[in-house]
Amino acid sequence: MPSSSGKSLLVLALPGIGDCLIASDSWAWLRQHLPDWRFDALTMFPSATDFLRSTGIFDTVTEFNFLSHSATESFRFLTPLRGRYEATLLPFPSNGIKYNLATAWIRAPVRVGYDYAHDSRRNLSLLNNVRIPEEGAASNRTHNFRAAAALLKVVTGKDWVPPSGHPFRPAHKPPSVLTFGFHTYSSTFKNMHRKCWPPEHFAELIKSLKSRFPSSHIKVFAGPSDQENLNLITRLVFPLPMETVSERDFTHTMSHIRNCSVFISNDSGLAHAAGALNIPTVVLYGPTDAKRLYDWDNPHRIVRQSLPCQPCFFYSSRPLSCHASLDYACIRQLPVGEVLRAVEELIPEVSGAR
Repeated sequence: MPSSSGKSLLVLALPGIGDCLIASDSWAWLRQHLPDWRFDALTMFPSATDFLRSTGIFDTVTEFNFLSHSATESFRFLTPLRGRYEATLLPFPSNGIKYNLATAWIRAPVRVGYDYAHDSRRNLSLLNNVRIPEEGAASNRTHNFRAAAALLKVVTGKDWVPPSGHPFRPAHKPPSVLTFGFHTYSSTFKNMHRKCWPPEHFAELIKSLKSRFPSSHIKVFAGPSDQENLNLITRLVFPLPMETVSERDFTHTMSHIRNCSVFISNDSGLAHAAGALNIPTVVLYGPTDAKRLYDWDNPHRIVRQSLPCQPCFFYSSRPLSCHASLDYACIRQLPVGEVLRAVEELIPEVSGAR
């Protein structure tokens, strides 16, 4: 559908579902203030595609997996987009050369990106002509709103103040039966599975919760890369009953998260999905930075150790690695008792808990 103003924006929503969830409030806010513009999104992962199509923010959402195509094929795909957009917008974080080359190739007059603290020159951030500086104390959500406000200033000539809080959030209606949801793994992309709590610890936590709350229900969410973890947890908790939720599409997954009383997760896209749905959530952090990543206002607890090397992950195109050579002790040695205590602290906030 053409816009009434004849102007259009392309959001290159190429990172994973977690980053898209965090950025989505800023895109909804941007859409409110540019109602006559056409909004398109380009995605790379099916879960992000499903989510963005469900939001109503975008006129079209197109998926193209650059990781499975050659550079020649990727540029050939992008070429018809040249000259179609007044502006392109990258989510935060997207510190990779492929993102910046894509915006340069599309050649929108306004290209909004970021100046990162690490590898910004190496990844050619200068190809974007409106850049938001990475600020260590600011959350990812804040960076995304700053980018949206900068775009608004360029196209309207006015200064804009982003909203506080989370104005686009639903209320949570907990299920009648106390239900614990678990996401025990993460994407293997850029070595991100190494930020995960061991499956043996998740199994011990499940057994402890079933012992304390015998009538509770257990849901374990699993995608294609989670099967080995899931199989081990299933063996370790046997014969306790446990429902497995296949992450076959994002709408299906969200409907099951919505029916959880408390959600327990590694730092993953589903942890942010629970936050977006206002589900009481316990999130386990090791090498990544909870202060920057988890900026939801749902009832939640962050469980992490306080090792001097934490957090060590920074935004770049490089894969996650343990810079202290401790084999990710920050997450592997996180005590089960601390996570259990965090879950129990949230239960009084869940009406209908048994």
